[in-house]
Amino acid sequence: SSFKNIQVFIKADPGLKRNIHKIEIDARQARINIEVENIPSQKNPKTSALTILSVQYLLEKIFSPFKIGS
Repeated sequence: SSFKNIQVFIKADPGLKRNIHKIEIDARQARINIEVENIPSQKNPKTSALTILSVQYLLEKIFSPFKIGS
């Protein structure tokens, strides 16, 4: 496998106002840093608005009678 050194850190900070996801890749070929700050849902601030939209899209995709591709 080419994945020899993978580290995962999960930190919880109840003082934050947003869910923050940081992805850092440091390889010989490139260094990539991605940071996503999800805005909490107005109806349910314990989850993000993006999560709700993702679940909605997935359910529509699963139950749609019309499908393209696999």
